[in-house]
Amino acid sequence: MKGGDPFIFGRGGEEVQALAEAGIPWEVIPGVTAGVAAAAAVGIPLTHRAYGSSVTFLSGHRADAAPRGGSGAGLAQGPLVFFMCRTALGAIARDLVAAGRAPATPVAIIQRGTCPDQVVYQTTVAALAAADAADPWLDPEAPTRAVVGEVVAFAAALRRAPPRPAAAPLVDRGQAA
Repeated sequence: MKGGDPFIFGRGGEEVQALAEAGIPWEVIPGVTAGVAAAAAVGIPLTHRAYGSSVTFLSGHRADAAPRGGSGAGLAQGPLVFFMCRTALGAIARDLVAAGRAPATPVAIIQRGTCPDQVVYQTTVAALAAADAADPWLDPEAPTRAVVGEVVAFAAALRRAPPRPAAAPLVDRGQAA
């Protein structure tokens, strides 16, 4: 049993294959992928005619040391959504800069998206590249998604949430509206 869309970074394909090979009956009941749901819950439009007509979903967790999501022009343009990325946020941001993404590009980090206790942090690619994923500002146990792109700034302008105290490393945009 999995939540969201089990075929988007949920290993659903591998699990269904193993069940079928073992002769175990199975059923897939599709859900909304967590990357779409988490962004929508905090008011981030993943596509917007003024900010990007496509979105790319990437895994933030890699088994090897290759750049997260690959490299090249694909990382330098359009909105990106990273799944399973809490421990790799700094590396992801550095990969984005190396691929040509502007350091001032907005980033939203969404933890426990769509849950009553969700938390959203807004920062930039440059600030995130300098952050340490082990810092206590992120819950080490919470599911984490990162949305990268101008769509993040668009949503923040609409929400008008109060800023996080100055001592905090990032700006907390609070609970979903």
